[in-house]
Amino acid sequence: MKLRFELTVELDESYFMARHACDPEEVRTKAACEFAADLTETDFWDQFVKSAKWHRMAAKEIPFVIEYASEKGRSIRVQMELDDLGAFS
Repeated sequence: MKLRFELTVELDESYFMARHACDPEEVRTKAACEFAADLTETDFWDQFVKSAKWHRMAAKEIPFVIEYASEKGRSIRVQMELDDLGAFS
């Protein structure tokens, strides 16, 4: 069975603005990645989701960290942590 969701999430951006105040697009990307990471760490995801294809996220393109995590077989959260450390591998 396939399910496709499209939703708009309104959030308190104060945390993201504090960390990425210089670049509003980076704020959107970081928020989208955090949301995706949280979503993929749920029990439901672990038990029932075989695969997922991201179509759009807060921008025209899927954030690189999400695509790269998929390519490397890593969780989004792990890839975000690696990227924050400057370890683009």
